[in-house]
Amino acid sequence: MKKQRFDPYSNYYYKVNIKKSRKAKFLTILFVLLSLSIVIFFSISFSNFLTISKIVNVNSNFIFEGKTLYAISLETHASLSNAQTKSEEIKKQGGAGFVLNNGANEFKVLTSVYEEEKDAKRVKTNLENSGNSVEIIKLEMPAFNFKINLSSSSSNILSNAINMFYLNYKSLYNLSIDYDSGKTDLTSLKSSLISLKQNNEDIITEFNNKFNKSSNIYVLYVKIYIKQANEIIKELEIKDESINISSEIKYAYCKIINAYLDLYNEML
Repeated sequence: MKKQRFDPYSNYYYKVNIKKSRKAKFLTILFVLLSLSIVIFFSISFSNFLTISKIVNVNSNFIFEGKTLYAISLETHASLSNAQTKSEEIKKQGGAGFVLNNGANEFKVLTSVYEEEKDAKRVKTNLENSGNSVEIIKLEMPAFNFKINLSSSSSNILSNAINMFYLNYKSLYNLSIDYDSGKTDLTSLKSSLISLKQNNEDIITEFNNKFNKSSNIYVLYVKIYIKQANEIIKELEIKDESINISSEIKYAYCKIINAYLDLYNEML
């Protein structure tokens, strides 16, 4: 049987008594003073509670700054199978070969993704001079803006977790440039990938420790997708010289950008 909510004032009532004794008057005054004390005490306590709540909930609207990236696409196909055929050709040449579904019956094959538009334009010009039809596609990594109550430290940890996607893209992009230009060899590349994976695992461990008891749906989605992003790095780490490692790096950063977009769509 469900218990009724306890009401501490249910047994009190006001009884009129014209002929009050001194003792009754004294008790009445004492009761009034006690009541005033209680009211003042709870007013101060409630005021303090509001102040504390304001500090704790200062980041109730969690905002993450978005990024704009610039992808090079060589071809657009109406069918997935045709796009995948072109993808394999591009991979053999060292490009990403990532198939981006840009809408119904529109599959774009990406070769690389750049942080700066000027770099994408330079590559576009070089490819066009070689007789290719090239398109620059803006890839938006949209900002996050969702309702969640966090302390300052928790907010920073969540920010680091979401920022992991962009930092992984940037690290892989720089590695691909260094590897393609001969500034780094396969051994150094492997070492850099191990360090990147370890940095990810540190971020993931800190995130899991901070939010291990959280049932917030946003937090749970972030937990799933940051693990997915690190799995992409782990897969890349075990690649060997039998495959085109330059292509695999570019394909990996495209997958990480796509994982970020999937996470964003889960939040809608």
